Amino acid sequence: MPGHIVVGVDGSPAARAAVDWAVAEARSRSLRLRVVHACEQGRQEHAMGCCASSLAFAGDRARALSGGLPVITELLAGNVVDRLLMEAATADSVVLGSRGLGELAAMAYAVAHARAHGARLHAVHVWRTPAVSPYAVAGDGVLMDLYQEDTRAVADGVDRWRAENPDVEITHAAWVGHPVSVLTEAAASADLVVVGSRGLGGFAAAIMGSVGHGVLHHVTCPVAVVRPRARTA
Repeated sequence: MPGHIVVGVDGSPAARAAVDWAVAEARSRSLRLRVVHACEQGRQEHAMGCCASSLAFAGDRARALSGGLPVITELLAGNVVDRLLMEAATADSVVLGSRGLGELAAMAYAVAHARAHGARLHAVHVWRTPAVSPYAVAGDGVLMDLYQEDTRAVADGVDRWRAENPDVEITHAAWVGHPVSVLTEAAASADLVVVGSRGLGGFAAAIMGSVGHGVLHHVTCPVAVVRPRARTA
């Protein structure tokens, strides 16, 4: 059996919780821990620096909690999914946070559409509590801390979009619940719903994302499912 656990990080609050869980699992089974961050080719120089910084932070956190457990860190280049699949081929297990930093990926399209049509843009952030949470290993209150950090990060992101696009009225709301249910309710008064595609969860979801697939079948207004553009070197 392979002798190490891989944890993928991206600087998000969920990734930090994943590091905590991976360290606890590795210590309980006397396995080595490998912390990786995949940074896609073609990223701008400052983005590569952010990748390296996120990895260093996660590595320091893992070592602080490891109790002497061997911890290796590596910055990977290439497609995130492909690199993690390669890591999984030689690992005992791969640990990831339930949510990353991609929630605002569809904002560029939404802002451009709102500007072109003279419409308001309402950003909805939905935080879904895990039914079974591995974060309990990090102690009481971790889920609340995770929720607050995640919500704050999204709010800060929306504030940046608002500051960079003063000609577009942008509002924001945070909800706890199922993303499809919340977005369906919000869509009742919308002209268009824009969701990002992360390609997670089943065959249909591999094409458009599980949330996009659910929203498409429940709302009555038009839906735009925005897939990330492939980056080139």
